[in-house]
Amino acid sequence: MANDKTMNRGVLSQLALLLSIASVCWAGCGDGDRDGPEPAFKRPRPATEANDMAADVEGSDSDTVRDPAEALARIPGEMLPSELHDKLQLLVPDVAAGGRAMFTDIVTIEGGEDITYCTYVDGITEEVTYLHDSIGSQTKFGHHAILQYTTSPQEPGTRPCSDGPDSGQMGQILGGTGGEGTTRAVKLPSHIVSEIPAGAQFIINHHWINYDEEPVQVQAEMITVPPEPGQELSIVRAVALVVLNFMIPPGASGSASAEFTFQKEVKMISIGGHQHKWGTHVRAERMGTVNEMIFDHDYDPTMVAAPKTNYYPVEEPYSIPAGDTVRMSCEWVNTSDKTLTNPGEMCILFGWQIGAEKDLTAYSGQWF
Repeated sequence: MANDKTMNRGVLSQLALLLSIASVCWAGCGDGDRDGPEPAFKRPRPATEANDMAADVEGSDSDTVRDPAEALARIPGEMLPSELHDKLQLLVPDVAAGGRAMFTDIVTIEGGEDITYCTYVDGITEEVTYLHDSIGSQTKFGHHAILQYTTSPQEPGTRPCSDGPDSGQMGQILGGTGGEGTTRAVKLPSHIVSEIPAGAQFIINHHWINYDEEPVQVQAEMITVPPEPGQELSIVRAVALVVLNFMIPPGASGSASAEFTFQKEVKMISIGGHQHKWGTHVRAERMGTVNEMIFDHDYDPTMVAAPKTNYYPVEEPYSIPAGDTVRMSCEWVNTSDKTLTNPGEMCILFGWQIGAEKDLTAYSGQWF
């Protein structure tokens, strides 16, 4: 069981991406298949100088600013980093509504490296905070950037995400971006929010895959979107059922499944399946008070960015009572020269629930 726990901690940062996909069904999750090499980058420069990129985030509650100099001028100075990457598209938060901009440090990704960094943002929440969304931007070779929080604050700064015990205590926040530039999805109802407790520290979880041979410098930005005032809020928590027991050799096809018996009722407002590049099919079956297929469909790489997801009204969530079992199954065809295992490939049922007190993750017969 110790090995299973180590595996689970090692994939928690990957799960964060999947849970964010479930919440907003974003477009453009980076898979590393970029055309051409990374352009030469300039030396990092002070954040007081505008770069040549500004974001156009359609549908955002934050201001859309196309002019990079104007974007830079409208981000409060205390929110800016000491240095900005020349190719980072800038997002402008709605400061008047309580929005905030957060940046990672500029980090170097070696040629061929696949790595996830955690940037522990300076500052602690003084009161309970509710966020309807978070929007992100990454430079080239970004796979995802999402916002998390921890109730065990760490030294501010950017470093590889830890596989230690604190990784399992990171809370998930709605939203995120899936790859280079900015991506924006259809918004959830405005009263759907994540709850961040007082005394929490924000974390930017940013994943990079450098498919070039030369090192590159990268950076990410996240902005927060508070809910509109004057409405009754519905708090959501993340759910992930993780299948770990697969190993698909090069040139082979294979499948895996696992069963998860719920210990308490969950009320889901979204449910979907997730694989990576070599996934070909996902299926989730419910057994117990009701025997039915939750979803059953072929899978292709485009669904990493735009997964087929079942959505349910907050007033009529999809309820799975305690004692019911869900069997999650996946199939793959491995056309690569490497053995497929988690987290390079995945088999996960993911979604968001209402009426719960914490995020929920299950693997190897255990719930966390």
